[in-house]
Amino acid sequence: MATHMRNRYRSTRNWLCQLDARNRGFTLLELLVVIAIIGTLAAIAVLSYQRYRDRAHVAATAVELRSIQTALEAYYSEFERYPPNVVQRTTPSGLARYLSSSLFTVDTPVTGDYDWDGPDVWPRGAISIRDSSRTDIFQSLDRAIDDGDLATGRFRIGAAQSGVPGLIIYGPQPSLSPHMSVLRKELTKGEDL
Repeated sequence: MATHMRNRYRSTRNWLCQLDARNRGFTLLELLVVIAIIGTLAAIAVLSYQRYRDRAHVAATAVELRSIQTALEAYYSEFERYPPNVVQRTTPSGLARYLSSSLFTVDTPVTGDYDWDGPDVWPRGAISIRDSSRTDIFQSLDRAIDDGDLATGRFRIGAAQSGVPGLIIYGPQPSLSPHMSVLRKELTKGEDL
């Protein structure tokens, strides 16, 4: 019986040694499969990250454009005109008290910079996003702040003063000015007494 147990022990030990020798590393096929899976997951992660980053840039630009539009409307309601046209990367005179002047001196979140095209250029004021290399993002930006069509609405592709194509957002419509004048007269009526 002792001999039988010794033989069984040796055969089990030999089998374990053989098994251990076969499984010392991964095969080339197994390594390639793992690398392919990791590569696919990394590609999906990078694309998702870029999509979310673009959404964040669109949202930040939409907030900035709304801030500029609000500042223009405040300027217009106070002076009943828009600030004069200025050169690119310059804050329009008088607009600094309504809005951070750094908006016009730094790049927009979608690259490029804001340019004020005053009433001497357009019938109404317009903000252009100049020199932007991210024209693919403008459609998303238009959906965020206007009607989603770059050919119509208050936010559209157009040519600015120098003929350089730009993305513009119009300030208050001219039809608002009579209402603003009536409102101003109503507000100042009590001051005449």
